[in-house]
Amino acid sequence: MKELAKRKPLRAVFRDSSFDSDSTKINLAQIFKLLSPFTEVKSL
Repeated sequence: MKELAKRKPLRAVFRDSSFDSDSTKINLAQIFKLLSPFTEVKSL
């Protein structure tokens, strides 16, 4: 995820089923906020 965030995409969309737990989803959001603050992150 860090490598993806370093590319600074405009949007990143993930499936809810791809996360093991809610804490994994929160960690992902924090990584993007730190490395790519302007990326819109969504999970469907």
